[in-house]
Amino acid sequence: MQTRSWGSAQTFSALFGGQTLGKRLLGVRAVGRAGALMTLPASLLRYSVLGVPFFLNGAPFDTKVLLSPVGYVLSLVVFGGILSIPYLYLFNRRGRRSLHDLAVGSSVVTAATPVALVAPAPVWRGHLLVVGVILIAAAVLPAFTRRLAQGETFQGTMAAYEAVTAEPGVQNALVTHGTAFRSGQANVDSVGAQVRLKERRLDDAALAEHFARVILNHDKQASRVSVINITVVYGFDVGIASGWRSKSYQFLPEALMAGGGHPAGSSK
Repeated sequence: MQTRSWGSAQTFSALFGGQTLGKRLLGVRAVGRAGALMTLPASLLRYSVLGVPFFLNGAPFDTKVLLSPVGYVLSLVVFGGILSIPYLYLFNRRGRRSLHDLAVGSSVVTAATPVALVAPAPVWRGHLLVVGVILIAAAVLPAFTRRLAQGETFQGTMAAYEAVTAEPGVQNALVTHGTAFRSGQANVDSVGAQVRLKERRLDDAALAEHFARVILNHDKQASRVSVINITVVYGFDVGIASGWRSKSYQFLPEALMAGGGHPAGSSK
């Protein structure tokens, strides 16, 4: 069974000569140890180490998931991968082997390089040490973010976030506080919410006003800012392709508390 599996994977890889369309255009190919063509499982693992961190970056995860033990794994994969992969690309100049190459023992060589001359370049131990530090730091990062999220400073923001995401028709949301510094003028403090909707209701000003009131009711600091910005978003993201439409609204906290919203919307 193992022989047939190896032969099948090897035949599959041989059909393309270790090249994707991009590698074919550039005249290079990916090979395994000793220059042999990679098996299909090795190719999939190589791509996963490279692609998964970038695919998961920005993916909508519930805060409860991010603050659970799963958050440590996600942080390791996403931040560890996103930081260590470019680091090796930029500084591991001997062979240009990055994290996905080290995971499966692969190398990228010119298409004309004979198999007998392929020899994976060793990686300087200093680079491995840096990558190790990056991965460890990424793995323990949620321990610090959890403390920040549960601290008094972010209590209002977290309460507003949880209230908005619990609203019907909301896929996920992001609530932030910000300050716009203007030369010679008073600074403008604001609360902003980006709300991804399950249905296309971008022109629903009443819905945007409702979200602004939810934030005002759950975040004590929202009543003291100059403006509450609500951006409603609708679209899709399947990793290799995405398309989003959005519309932004602004509300004055004092107007909301007085019973009127007075939104000003701008499409994007």
